[in-house]
Amino acid sequence: MYKENDKLPTFDLIFSLFNNIINLNKLSQLLTAFAPIEDEELGTAAISREQTLLLKFIDGRLENEKDENGDVTWDYPKDLPDLLALLFKRVVSSSYKIISDDKDGAYSTADTDGLILLLICFGSLVTSFDEKTRIRLSNLGFVEDLISLLKNANELQPRLGKLQDKGDENSTWFMFKSDIMTIISGICYNCKQVQDEIRELGGLPLVLANCNIDNNNPYIKERSVFAIRNLCHKNPENQKIINSLEAKGVDKNANLDELGIDAEIDKDGKLRVKRLSKKEQEEQKEFEARIQELN
Repeated sequence: MYKENDKLPTFDLIFSLFNNIINLNKLSQLLTAFAPIEDEELGTAAISREQTLLLKFIDGRLENEKDENGDVTWDYPKDLPDLLALLFKRVVSSSYKIISDDKDGAYSTADTDGLILLLICFGSLVTSFDEKTRIRLSNLGFVEDLISLLKNANELQPRLGKLQDKGDENSTWFMFKSDIMTIISGICYNCKQVQDEIRELGGLPLVLANCNIDNNNPYIKERSVFAIRNLCHKNPENQKIINSLEAKGVDKNANLDELGIDAEIDKDGKLRVKRLSKKEQEEQKEFEARIQELN
């Protein structure tokens, strides 16, 4: 659930009004009415502060109405996923600039807050989607937007894989890619159209690229593996692509040196792992130091 330090004194009243709006099926009109105002000089934001406020209420409702397994029990409006998908499309179209303008995640803007809130909302909703909903969202361009966002995230938010690298829990982008992976694994589950679309969009390598430890994205390795599992489930085409991928080498930034371990790909394409002796570890450190001097 999205958290904010400052709680409005009239929160309960506003939340009650929000629920009335939902019950009257007026959410679509309200999101439209709160759309960002175009400004020729300053440019137009992807999402307005008023829309992010509505997203906070939606997130709160989703979080409050879950069962013990974490599944949403709220009988939300049927058009809610579609409304969020259309808003998501607008934000994702500006996502490269949104992320690159604040790579450290030090600032809070309507655009950054809106992007994170949309991911959180979809992360809660996706397990409740039936196949028809998944296909409908695919036809709205949601899957394409999701893969586009992952591509931008992979490029602009490189993983922190060193043992000494600590993720910044106060950063806007903490758990960012993990949230994307949660949605991917859910949206493609038992839905061949979405599985195929992700493959055709080049999404398989993008997901595989996150099957590593990333201290800025806890559990992303496990979520990415689960996403690959769902992408390949009853999908021979995706299975064939995964099986055809050849190991190109070992990521030497994967904490192996720090653990006193070396790994390499042998001539048969198999991974071989061995523990380095103290002498070999010292030689490795000296070699890396010389490389650093040359750089």
